[in-house]
Amino acid sequence: MLRFWGPYAIGLGLIVLGAGCLSGPAVSVEVCGDVAVPTEVDTLRLSLSDENGVESYSGVFDLYEFPADGGCPLDPEALPQSFDLREGAGRMWVTVQGLRDQIEVTRVEARIEFPVRGSTDVTVALTSDCLGVSCAFGQTCVAGLCEIAQFGGTPNVCETLQPRDPTTLPDGGSACGTDGGP
Repeated sequence: MLRFWGPYAIGLGLIVLGAGCLSGPAVSVEVCGDVAVPTEVDTLRLSLSDENGVESYSGVFDLYEFPADGGCPLDPEALPQSFDLREGAGRMWVTVQGLRDQIEVTRVEARIEFPVRGSTDVTVALTSDCLGVSCAFGQTCVAGLCEIAQFGGTPNVCETLQPRDPTTLPDGGSACGTDGGP
C-alpha cells in the first residue's frame, strides 16, 4: 500500500511546497491616474530596483487595444492597474514609467521596504500635470512638481483621480478620427 501512495505523496508535497513559494513576500503596486489612454500614455513600464539602481524586475504592459476594424480603443478605462512583485529584498525602488509610442512621457517613483513575509502595498499616480516633468533620482512628480519619493508612494491619491476620455486628444481633437479609425 505504501508503494502505491509514495509517488502521489511526493507530488502532493511538491504542490504544497510550490503553493508556499507563491504565497511568499510580495509588493502589491497600484497604478492609477488621470492621464488619457492611449492619447497621452499607451504603455506602462514597471521596474523594481535595489538602492544601487540594480533592477530585479522589469515589465512592459500595454494599456489599450485597438479593434481589428480600426475603431476606438477597446479598453477605455485602462487605469488603475495592479501588479504583484515578488523579486526583491530589503529597501527598494518601484518605478512606473508612462510611455507614449515607446517614449517616456511621465515617471513616478516610490520607495519600499520589501517585506520578509506577507505583502506591502504601494500606490502611485500618473497624472496629466506631471506629463513632461523630469525629476532627479530619488524624487518623483507630485502635482507637477518634483518631491522626495516617499515610502509606499501616495496611498490615498487614487480616490480623487478620474480617468479622462481616452478618445480625446490634449488639443481637443479625437483619437478616433472622423472615420472612426485612429
